[in-house]
Amino acid sequence: MKLKKWVKTVLLILLLQVFLFPVLSYIFEEKDYIEIVVESGDTVWSIAETLDVSMNKNTNNIADWIVEENNLHNQMIYPGQKIIVPVESEERGVDLALLN
Repeated sequence: MKLKKWVKTVLLILLLQVFLFPVLSYIFEEKDYIEIVVESGDTVWSIAETLDVSMNKNTNNIADWIVEENNLHNQMIYPGQKIIVPVESEERGVDLALLN
């Protein structure tokens, strides 16, 4: 009986790990983007240029990422619109004040 109970316990623990690990890793995953609110005068290109300086990345690549990830058509953005933009990990960081 003890062996049967032990096997059930081990199986239960394994099943919990299999199902909970992906969920927990998704919850605690570090995101590589942030959401910003577009302000008057902002363009995809101007936001990409700001990030280019902060992240040492190519402005074209950043602009393409913004357009693709936000499903933008013709790079049109509007004041008050919320979009996501790429950021680097916390080791280097991005000065969020530059975006506002």
